[in-house]
Order: sequence, then structure tokens, then C-alpha cells
Amino acid sequence: MREMLRTCAVALPLFLTGCATAPWTQEPIVNAKVFPESKDRVWARILRTTAREDLSVTGADSVNGVVSAELNMAAWDSSGDIHGDWAVCGSGGLLQRPLSQHADLKIVVSPDPAGTSVTINTRFSELRQDKRSRATRRVRCTSTGVLEGQLLDSYWAIQQPGRRSPG
Repeated sequence: MREMLRTCAVALPLFLTGCATAPWTQEPIVNAKVFPESKDRVWARILRTTAREDLSVTGADSVNGVVSAELNMAAWDSSGDIHGDWAVCGSGGLLQRPLSQHADLKIVVSPDPAGTSVTINTRFSELRQDKRSRATRRVRCTSTGVLEGQLLDSYWAIQQPGRRSPG
């Protein structure tokens, strides 16, 4: 009996250690780039390209250089991995399921000594439903910078096919 207790005392911590994972840590994201062109040319390209990237442009203030856009994604399976690696929403646990995810983007265009600076600020959120009570709640997600990087690259690629992105 004593031998079995000793074995359990040694094996249990080893078993539980295998279940632990390191917490996710936010790494710095690249959400800005300078384009070697005039503000007007970059502004026009952003409006054209953003609409083609499945984003809904909800506002465009050319005087202040701000484009507002949003992206809505419905849950397509039970995994909840709707936007892949664009954002981290945390685990909903076994009792919650994702219904949809939403991204609000503010694209800021401003003059820069080297051309025009474009900065993309994104807020992600996820709507979850409790499987028992059917109550819903919205949780904030953390951007990984992937969507922002893809958009910045697409703004350059549309004007300069085959050329490397600046910065």
C-alpha cells in the first residue's frame, strides 16, 4: 500500500505537468508601412483594395485620412477557428460555442517625409453562446497582426505587381 502511494505521489505531478501549457503572449505586431507615393494615390488604392478584400468600407474621411471598415465572419464549424491566425480570442470552454466574429478597422493615411504612412488599427471580437442557457456574450480578441500585414502587402501589390513591399 505504501509503495503504491509513493508511486502515485511521484507520477501524479508528472502527469499534471504534461497538461500545462505556456500562456499566449502578445508579440509586437507590424501594422504600419510607409509607401513612396503621394497621399492621394495611396488613399485611392486603399479604397479600391479594401473593398476587394471582403471588407465593408463604413466610412472614408479624406480630410483626416481615416478609412473605417469592418469584417464579419460567421462560425462555419464547431471548432470556432473562424479567422484562423488573425486574432486570439481565448478558449470558450466546453460550454460555449462561437457564433460569429467581427473586426473593426481604422486605416489611417498620413504624409511622411518618405511618402505616405499607412497605419491599420484593428479590434477583433467574438460572439459566444452558452450551450445550456443559450445566453450570448461578446468577448474581445487580440490581433496577431496577420490581417494588418496582409492588407498592407495588398495595398502595395496592387500598384507594383512583382515588386517587393517597402519596409
